[in-house]
Amino acid sequence: MKKLSCLLLTLSTLLAFTACGSTNTNTATTTTTTTSETVESQANAEVEWPEILPVPEATVDSASATENKFSAAIIGEDWTKESAIAYAKLCKAAGFTQVIVNRIYSIQYDFEAVHPEYNKVVSISFVGNNNTSISLKDYK
Repeated sequence: MKKLSCLLLTLSTLLAFTACGSTNTNTATTTTTTTSETVESQANAEVEWPEILPVPEATVDSASATENKFSAAIIGEDWTKESAIAYAKLCKAAGFTQVIVNRIYSIQYDFEAVHPEYNKVVSISFVGNNNTSISLKDYK
């Protein structure tokens, strides 16, 4: 049941990012090449983790990546709201310094910040029952 809810959370996050995206054909395109770390995932045997994101100290239950978007889900007793907050601090230390959202609730935590050098936004969402989604996309 946890894996199913994690998968649904990940898919809904990807759908929201896709639906909310906009296309602007008048902007310059910058391509940044970075190396990435391979992380084992229960859903996918190997996942390319973006270099600009810290690798969480938890089992990644599912992950997906396209050219401009990355999404991962963590479910487990060892990953708590405090773990998500600590991971957000690691993201800040990695250069995600323009904080858009930083909300702490009793059973939920939401964080979004922009990395100005790479023009990427990271989103971390902890929703009760130790479910966390992490995503990285272009900032528009």
